[in-house]
Amino acid sequence: MIDSVAPRGGKVKVVMRGVRNGEGLAVAPDGTVWTAVNNRDEILYPFHKEAEGHSDAFGELVRSYVNDHPPDEVVPVQQGRDLGWPLCDPEQGKSSPPGSLADVPLIPDAENNPTGEELDCAKLPPIEVGLPAHSAPLGMSFLERTKVPAPWSGGAVLAAHGSWDRQEPRPPAVLWLRWDAKHHTLLPATTLVGGFQEADGERWGRPVDVVPGPEGALFVSDDTAGAVYKLTPP
Repeated sequence: MIDSVAPRGGKVKVVMRGVRNGEGLAVAPDGTVWTAVNNRDEILYPFHKEAEGHSDAFGELVRSYVNDHPPDEVVPVQQGRDLGWPLCDPEQGKSSPPGSLADVPLIPDAENNPTGEELDCAKLPPIEVGLPAHSAPLGMSFLERTKVPAPWSGGAVLAAHGSWDRQEPRPPAVLWLRWDAKHHTLLPATTLVGGFQEADGERWGRPVDVVPGPEGALFVSDDTAGAVYKLTPP
């Protein structure tokens, strides 16, 4: 969950539940707070369908499904909201169009909510932005009112640490998400900086955080290379 406490201390209040591993917290241009969430690993197959030799693969560990499910999440922090974990999972195959990582609906988790009776996932609001499964998002920053030039100033950056259990590994990256001012939301991510992973899956770097500097550069910390990179606009 995500809690809040007054600047001078006092009672801790629950703001949002069902948050598996909220990492980056950042303030959007409209004053809302957003968080990047690391989602499930080794998720069980949630459909009564044939998959990987099972006539009915429901509740089975299906590697091809695990590799790309469930997406990680980038969402606004809203009082009283429930993101569903561990009873519901975002399912991009149910998005419109299928596979879209915007407005991803939630479905019952096959292990913790197999009949859907523990929590009606369809009643939960969809996930505003999904990231490819096992991206492992960490630090996040909005770039409006910084000296980072356009078009990058019109969005947010986040450090994706990369997967530990995916086959093949999800590459680490610095991602950028455009801010849609009209609808007060972020749009699906594109890769701003990649190349931290070799073709065989070996990595020489894994970003942890990305923040704007006072002169318009981006600074990226890397806990594998033990370095901080300064990215300057062309």
